[in-house]
Amino acid sequence: MDRAYHNPFVTPHTPFAAAWESLPTVIRNPLNYLVRMTYIVSVEAMTVLMHAIPAKLTWLWRLHVERNIQSMVVLGTVDKVTKAAYLYQQSPLKVTTGEKIRPVLTCHGDYGDPSNLLPQANLAQKAGLPTFSLYMPIIHVEAEHDHNVALLEAAIEKIKSLIQSKGGIFDGVLMIGHSSGGILAAKLQFVDSSDPSTVPSIRATCAIGSRLNSIIDDDCKEVIIRKIVREVHSKIQQKPDLPLVQIVGQEDWNAPQEVMMVRRGPDCHSVPGMHLSCLYQPETMEYVAKFLVDYQAGRAAS
Repeated sequence: MDRAYHNPFVTPHTPFAAAWESLPTVIRNPLNYLVRMTYIVSVEAMTVLMHAIPAKLTWLWRLHVERNIQSMVVLGTVDKVTKAAYLYQQSPLKVTTGEKIRPVLTCHGDYGDPSNLLPQANLAQKAGLPTFSLYMPIIHVEAEHDHNVALLEAAIEKIKSLIQSKGGIFDGVLMIGHSSGGILAAKLQFVDSSDPSTVPSIRATCAIGSRLNSIIDDDCKEVIIRKIVREVHSKIQQKPDLPLVQIVGQEDWNAPQEVMMVRRGPDCHSVPGMHLSCLYQPETMEYVAKFLVDYQAGRAAS
């Protein structure tokens, strides 16, 4: 093991730090790694106990007891193979004839589910925005990326048809994606965007803890994802007018900061927390609320 890992419990420029650094690398690096992994697991486990499990229980209560979350199946077909995902309508769809509607759609990351982004969905609901969430059972499977994109497109088409069935005018969605969910949203918005003469399926993306580039191969071991995020990064640079908000945990262990903060500026935010815990930080909620206000109000490219 020749990689150096930061030890979160060693304060720089102290006698203990000097003693620690004097240890042979062959001893210090494995110990740093062990301490770092223990630190990550403890913080993220506490996040699961304090935030993710209560959110999951709330989600299940609303879905199965209160029944104020409506579910529907969406299908995506690639090379004659069809996969399924589940779209949830989390708020009533109130539409007047001829009204332009720009709903919110959330998408979780690997091995997650819609309850992970329940706090963000709650913000959208409180703002009076039609709010949907997507459960992608195969989002963690690298080889199924094309199917996952097809499922996201199918979900947006389903939302569009619901709005049109009530006489409304679909005006694109505001995407909030965590980790792989943010990658999918950015891929669809920046790489697979539709004819510019039509209404874009995604008006703006808020990517939380999402890798949007791979600078060196070792940063991203998954070859397919590496190729995809490099293409996404290239298109982000080529299309500066398309809105992208990035929210990144200062201690995110999933990817280097520079590959998640690819467009520096007023819509690029660093918040406390790690890959999961950053979802529940007050700063994250503030930036998501701002995202909803800014782009629902029409800042998004028309």
